[in-house]
Amino acid sequence: MRLDLHALSSKKGVYLVLHGASGLSVELIKGCIERGVTKFYVNTEVRMAYMELLKSPKKDLVHVMAAAKDAMKAVVAEKIYLPGSA
Repeated sequence: MRLDLHALSSKKGVYLVLHGASGLSVELIKGCIERGVTKFYVNTEVRMAYMELLKSPKKDLVHVMAAAKDAMKAVVAEKIYLPGSA
């Protein structure tokens, strides 16, 4: 049986969510959007941006936390602009 996401998403009250979208290509994400997926979970990418920033030493914890939040915000912003949701 082949699942037609577009047909499924066109039904009233059906909202498609893609769990585990971290690391998927831009082309694949855009294809999913074209087929009706309206929500993506990319928590792993957001957490990875946070943890990656913690690897570079900073002088003060306040600066580390602020920079880590900014790194997470950058990933979230990228994902919002990807499907044209901004």
